Amino acid sequence: MISYPIIKIPRSIIDALKSSPFLPNTPAIPIHPSGPAEPSKPQNYSFSGCMIVFSLIMGAIVVFAFDIFDGLWFIKIFGILSASFFLFIGIANLSSVTEANENYPHVLSEYSQKKRIYERELSDYNEKMKKYQQECEAHRLKVSQVLDSYQTIAHRKSAVLERLKENKNFLSENSTSTINKVGRTEEEFYYKLINHFGNNIYINLGFAVAKSENLVVPDYIYFDPNSNLLIDIEIDEPYEIESGKPIHYVGIDNWRDSYFLSRDFIVVRFAEEQVVKYPGNCCEVIQYLVETILSGKQVEIERSFTMPSIKQWTEEEAHTMAYQKYRDHYT
Repeated sequence: MISYPIIKIPRSIIDALKSSPFLPNTPAIPIHPSGPAEPSKPQNYSFSGCMIVFSLIMGAIVVFAFDIFDGLWFIKIFGILSASFFLFIGIANLSSVTEANENYPHVLSEYSQKKRIYERELSDYNEKMKKYQQECEAHRLKVSQVLDSYQTIAHRKSAVLERLKENKNFLSENSTSTINKVGRTEEEFYYKLINHFGNNIYINLGFAVAKSENLVVPDYIYFDPNSNLLIDIEIDEPYEIESGKPIHYVGIDNWRDSYFLSRDFIVVRFAEEQVVKYPGNCCEVIQYLVETILSGKQVEIERSFTMPSIKQWTEEEAHTMAYQKYRDHYT
């Protein structure tokens, strides 16, 4: 449900009011060094010896079996091949073990050298970790200071003012003087605004719309030359007095609001009944917007103000209000 006062804030100002100060980079964590793999201890010759002895035994058995298995040539060939295979395995392993044992002193020397390098790197790593922990604590404190509410608000205030600099010459360069027909309510509220905001209130300024000869004319414009803050102030009636035609019902003015929002205007809409009954409170709403935004604080769109809210009417409800001559009840 949409209720008056209706407040709309440009996306650029919303972003500025949500921005955060620049945070320092997180310290880089040191990389733990990798230690060298410890070399295997020298091997013994037991396996090689066993293979050679076993092959000799197999050979002896084959020679002895020549007479027993006379004529069974395939058994003899199998025995010879088996004995040769185990002899080959034993000799090959003996060669490999011998080479490994001969190289072991050199491998051990390289390992000792790599281990000394690793110990130095590990010592450096431990020192870097101590420094890293100190940097993390300093970073935490720095982030805490940056995100302190005072620092954040100061940053957002600066961001808003920087954004509003683009509005400096907007009225003088883009508006056209025009005569906008106003009723008694608009006139009385104009003097109320002048009394409250002085020369920051403008009327009868129109803005060109692309591909249209008609001008978009706000009821009132608030412009602060010191901050370049612009506010489009509108009074919404439910229907036209003479014709009873519904106006300002839900959704009908969205294009118009978008026009001003895209040009960094804040849009605030009051129901006519609020302006008639609570003109001072309406001025307080505008004052709240000015002070809140220029102080770098976020606007509470749904906050409760010191006057009753009024639900925005639908087109059908506006027809009913016109039939009941609802505006006569408060004007």
